Amino acid sequence: GDDPARHSLIDRLRKVGARQFAKMDSDKNGKVTKAEAVAAAETRFARADANKDGVLTQEELQSAARQRRPGKPPAPAAEQKQ
Repeated sequence: GDDPARHSLIDRLRKVGARQFAKMDSDKNGKVTKAEAVAAAETRFARADANKDGVLTQEELQSAARQRRPGKPPAPAAEQKQ
């Protein structure tokens, strides 16, 4: 049947996806090129790499997740390895 909580979660995920797409679409043409996706990934990596050594530790990933979502705990490590 209709589960309101499930629909709410789906709606939130769609909004998050739309925001992420808009962030990656740097020229705002409604499309994300490979170059735009790579640039977005490099930006996120650089932000998370707290000591700027070119390597991300689990602690750096968790810290970056907390900064993106203040007040919410980061997902367990098993969920982050997608």
